Amino acid sequence: MPSWRLHAKWGDLVIGFHSKEIDEVIDRRESHDAGRYEIDILKTQLATVSSRFGVKGELYYVLHHILDRFEDRLESEVTKLIEDVVYGDYDIRDRLGDWLWLLPHILKGLLSEEGLGAIMTYERSRKLAQELINSIIERKLVYTLTHDIIVENSFKEKILRNIEMSLTWRARSHDDFNRKLSKARESINELAQLLLDPNFIERSISESRVRKLYEEVKNLMDKINERLDS
Repeated sequence: MPSWRLHAKWGDLVIGFHSKEIDEVIDRRESHDAGRYEIDILKTQLATVSSRFGVKGELYYVLHHILDRFEDRLESEVTKLIEDVVYGDYDIRDRLGDWLWLLPHILKGLLSEEGLGAIMTYERSRKLAQELINSIIERKLVYTLTHDIIVENSFKEKILRNIEMSLTWRARSHDDFNRKLSKARESINELAQLLLDPNFIERSISESRVRKLYEEVKNLMDKINERLDS
């Protein structure tokens, strides 16, 4: 899970508020993240937070859960990206267009029961989640958020553990294992830096969309030509 330091930073950035007390309610009372799985616990915790801190407290409570779940999704997506780069022996810059385009959609995809659990079944918390995620996307903060999650040591370690597990059966030799693991580390660090470059992000996404459109048009023309030939 993201550190409380990261939760506090993003609470201040998105809401103008953070609270260690709310972090403790979510992570240490009942069981970890229980409010995301049990609607009765969610209602109780949200009511407690609201009575102490008002709407800002409610927003921060929901934002904490959003960041937790976004990190979960990122672990899978970053692992797949780094594996693609490592096993294909690619430059990570050449693999990022579609991946960067998908990030806002991954965040938006949390607005489902599968994504945020009980938060999306309780009307009050559902509206707050929609407001927060829409704000992050509209303010184009999703790439900075992704960067801040990726640079946390705990997240990097999870990705590298995933890559190590994969390498134990895919590496051709001990040297190949070490070479690919080293490239994985370098690629994670480079990815983090590229996420802070808005010009690179815009250019990569635009080039990716153009390539995809070209491929779709080409496939359509091929099908039309096949029918004409027959």
